[in-house]
Amino acid sequence: MPRHDGRVDRNQGEIATVWERCGFWVLDLHKAAATFSFVRRGELVHGGISDLLVWMGPVGAFVEVKAEGGRLEDTEEQFLSECAEHGVWGFIEFTIEDALRDALWLRERGLAAQRGMRG
Repeated sequence: MPRHDGRVDRNQGEIATVWERCGFWVLDLHKAAATFSFVRRGELVHGGISDLLVWMGPVGAFVEVKAEGGRLEDTEEQFLSECAEHGVWGFIEFTIEDALRDALWLRERGLAAQRGMRG
């Protein structure tokens, strides 16, 4: 089982701030990886949950933060694949520019969904 070393990428705070400034509720899930598990294709996977959960109205997404040059661990890749298979958005972000692009894209979907809900 992979061990979560507890280190937070130094750009995580900046990326979380971008999402917050775009109007999202941001939950830091980084420490949850130490005890998190999920079932993927009938097998239990330990760890892998993304660093952040962002939410605005009817839309939310998981955000995996990586330092520039970083790469996904196998369990992180499996978690994001599982999200995609269930229609849940997941983003991998290395820079604040990535975060801004993704936050604006998801915010537009949330605002469109809210307009649709109003009739």
